[in-house]
Amino acid sequence: MAPRCPSEANAAHLTYLDGVRAIAATFVVLHHFYLVAYPGYPRNGGPVLLAWLLYGHLAVALFIIVSGISLALAPARNGLRLTSKAQYIQRRAWRIIPAYWAAIALSVGATAAVGGGVSAKSVLVHTLLVQNVVENRPMNGAFWSIAVEWQIYFFFPLVLFALRRTSVAVVVFAAIVASVACHMLGVTVPIMAPLDHVSPAFFALFVMGVACAALARPGLSEDSWPRSLVRFALPGSTVAVLLTLSLLGTVRYGANLFWVDLVVGPAFALALGAMLGGGLPRLRRVLSQRLFALPGSFSYSIYLVHAPILALLVHFLARPAGWRGGVLLVFLLLAGLPIILAGSYAFHLAAERPFLAVRSLADFRMAVRRTALPAQRPISLPRAAGAESEDVPA
Repeated sequence: MAPRCPSEANAAHLTYLDGVRAIAATFVVLHHFYLVAYPGYPRNGGPVLLAWLLYGHLAVALFIIVSGISLALAPARNGLRLTSKAQYIQRRAWRIIPAYWAAIALSVGATAAVGGGVSAKSVLVHTLLVQNVVENRPMNGAFWSIAVEWQIYFFFPLVLFALRRTSVAVVVFAAIVASVACHMLGVTVPIMAPLDHVSPAFFALFVMGVACAALARPGLSEDSWPRSLVRFALPGSTVAVLLTLSLLGTVRYGANLFWVDLVVGPAFALALGAMLGGGLPRLRRVLSQRLFALPGSFSYSIYLVHAPILALLVHFLARPAGWRGGVLLVFLLLAGLPIILAGSYAFHLAAERPFLAVRSLADFRMAVRRTALPAQRPISLPRAAGAESEDVPA
């Protein structure tokens, strides 16, 4: 959900991934608007034509797949190898944790402002990124997936190792089997419940994203992929998603998110993989337009802070005015969405962008030393060859 930092050579080619992030982040925000205006999830308390806004969880699943793609882009060009496992996790921490901790502070402040309470335990649990496995009182409804993704990061080197040793199909199948096993143990054996709390389906989706990058090797021409697969990818994925959701309905969907992820995830991965392989050029051009690419460049901040901004808007404006239902939804769409986007961008500039300009603690120290040196010649900050892309999902 965050802006990527690819090399100049690949910046234009991958801009469409920012467009994907923008759509996913916006859909999460609209989903939360709808839940505020029409409570009662997973039952639809609003207009039937707007029931699709109840499926916000799918946007998070999409983010996870994009995260797998983003992290695997550089290793895919480097024999599916990381230059340094230690450097990889340090960069991941530097990239997501400072902004996340700033969002914790903002969420605590917003909770206090609307009259809620946050315990010291909840703050500590969230700070350590274990809120999905340790019981606590959530301070921000979007934070659960940040912990899930952080935990998945530690398995990324193992996924690359497996891809070097065997085929993509075997690795993806093994990830699905492992996810199902964790889910079944988590829901049937009480002591194993934490296995299900880590959202094991997301691990399989992350592996699918890595597999997309490993197969596509972005930059190849459309002829490098079977034309039938490229032509089938988008319509086939769309039909699979719509058919699954229509057959389930909102209530059964809400009760079976694990299985929905495993059905819908491959459809998302198929479409994204086709784009990575050079297919769907029109869709890539649309997603690369500034309308999509700009909010996609700070989508991580949108994901982190939209909930506390929404809480403040509802508490101080909507609730005193007595707005609810359709009136509240219209207010949030017309006024709330621009305010959230502006606030998220301000947060991005203050708490996220500085950690994009200086990409690690070592780079920060070098930048400090550079300012202390006599101005003789410019000193560029080093970037390790083959370092992973700097993308973050939700």
